[in-house]
Amino acid sequence: MLPRVIHITTSHRADDVRVFERECRSLAESGKYSVIVAGAGRLPPDCRVSQVIFKTVPSNRILRFTLGPWRALRLLRRLDADLWHFHDPELLPVACWAAAKGRNVIWDAHEDYEGQFEEISSRKWIPKIFRRLVRFGFVRLLQSIDSRAVGIVAATSSVAARYQNERVALVGNEARIESFRECKPDFMGRRLLYTGQVSDAHLFREVVGAVREFGNVTLVVAGRECLKASELWTNAENLLGEGLSFVGWLTREQLAAEISRSAIGLVTYADLAPYRTASPTKFFEFAAAGLPMVMTPNHPMNTELCAKSGACFLADGFNENSLGEAIQKSLSNFESWKSASDNGRLWSLTQGSWKDSEARLLQLYDSISSIAPQ
Repeated sequence: MLPRVIHITTSHRADDVRVFERECRSLAESGKYSVIVAGAGRLPPDCRVSQVIFKTVPSNRILRFTLGPWRALRLLRRLDADLWHFHDPELLPVACWAAAKGRNVIWDAHEDYEGQFEEISSRKWIPKIFRRLVRFGFVRLLQSIDSRAVGIVAATSSVAARYQNERVALVGNEARIESFRECKPDFMGRRLLYTGQVSDAHLFREVVGAVREFGNVTLVVAGRECLKASELWTNAENLLGEGLSFVGWLTREQLAAEISRSAIGLVTYADLAPYRTASPTKFFEFAAAGLPMVMTPNHPMNTELCAKSGACFLADGFNENSLGEAIQKSLSNFESWKSASDNGRLWSLTQGSWKDSEARLLQLYDSISSIAPQ
């Protein structure tokens, strides 16, 4: 019987790109593990990996820090697994409890959570009077899981450096290149593709302001229907009119098709702690598809990615003027646009492919003797 692995998430959906499309798929396709993903939503109806079993964990974003751990604990008590792979900061107490009880636990550090709490003022949702206490408790939980987990998965090298565990694997957010090999971005289409949250943290307001200056481009927004409920979206509709298009949630195939209708991919984040050490999934996917990008300079790692890949037009700031100048530059010359497109594809083949992270993920799992294949 194959070792049974359960990936559990309460803040991401079950079909999250990192959780399901990369990690769970890779483990299942290796033929070495029986894989369950537990999360909200559902897996894609055209899922090509029938080996991955889905267990629903209802999620409420407002109450995720109270309901999420409780629901995860119920699942932990109801199901048996050889290894539990946790993905969210609110699940740290459950992960620490499970590890203390002798369960094999892997902690997946999608972001530099400790670094984020060092800039505690950025956690606006925490009442100011409680921020120091919350930071202290959270850092202690991170230290506990570091010492108790059988392995740590880290999304970037700077995140990996935070942990002292004997098994730390760098598992990035690189793209499955085969999913984007047939993409043919369209310079003349004048469509700017925005994927992700409609929020100030993702500079949506500034993006809209920058796009407003161009009379012949369309801002195409991909995401879940709930994105349209915000005041930011209403404001964008008023400012851009027919220059704004919402295409909904996209499967891998639909994303590839939308990229082929787009001229530029937008990778924009506010200058906040959570994004200074992030490794955006969209960056790797756009590069693999040959879609040139306009990107904000959040951290030396991001500017280094842009420089090494040659696939970006890097804004020099975070306001609409800086973004507008970068967009103008990206669309003003076909030759420089084509060079960025070609550079992204070439870089992805050697440095931006999921295959290396996939190998490190499998090596980590195989190194855990209690669940390694016999």
